[in-house]
Amino acid sequence: GTPRSNQNSSFSVSQRSSENSYRITRQASSPSMGEKELFNFDKWVCNVMVKIIQVVGEARFLPPLPISGETQKRHDFFLETRIIKEIEDDLQAWTERGFPAHPLVLFICADPASDMAPSPRVQPGHRQGPDKRYRVLEIWTIRYEPIPGQSARSREIKASVFVKQLVLLVRSVHSCLRMLPCHQAVAKHGCKDPSAGLKYRLSTSTQLLDTEEAADASHEYRFGHVDNPFGRIMVQVI
Repeated sequence: GTPRSNQNSSFSVSQRSSENSYRITRQASSPSMGEKELFNFDKWVCNVMVKIIQVVGEARFLPPLPISGETQKRHDFFLETRIIKEIEDDLQAWTERGFPAHPLVLFICADPASDMAPSPRVQPGHRQGPDKRYRVLEIWTIRYEPIPGQSARSREIKASVFVKQLVLLVRSVHSCLRMLPCHQAVAKHGCKDPSAGLKYRLSTSTQLLDTEEAADASHEYRFGHVDNPFGRIMVQVI
């Protein structure tokens, strides 16, 4: 369904050219010190969730050797990432409407009919015939679970430590991508372009579409969670 808006405060999004990352702006009158701290943590939480999707998208949909001037790049979290326009547009929409109440869920699907639809997005619609069009290879779920109210941990976690842990989380995801079953499935295509026959869908729910066949849930990977004074970031892939 449509994400609900936050009744206590509203968020707008802009892009900082110096860091090539998203910025969450909390609109509030006379914010207290606690609200200022929450503002900073919210910004980093949003940025790292976006970054992880960008890292996975690059690994699954772009050739390993970049073509000069082929695409825009981002350099946040000490990791250069090439950007896919369609994914970037979807992330922008989530940042404006879904953060922080809704998770980011990225489906990576095999599509034998990919030549019929040049867009990298999964095409919505109902199943036609006994076979489903898309075979789900991976489902990435990035979730932020806030802690209601004030927490005693607010004085125990420094922002500098939190940011370092986020950098390590991004590095961990980046390092393991080639070891996941999806990478092996992509390699079997034998194409220079790893995106051949692949589609993606960015959602806030793990529910499959009528046109999608479920992934193999026997393989599940969870990355170490990262806490801040107000919540916890969790990343998993099946």
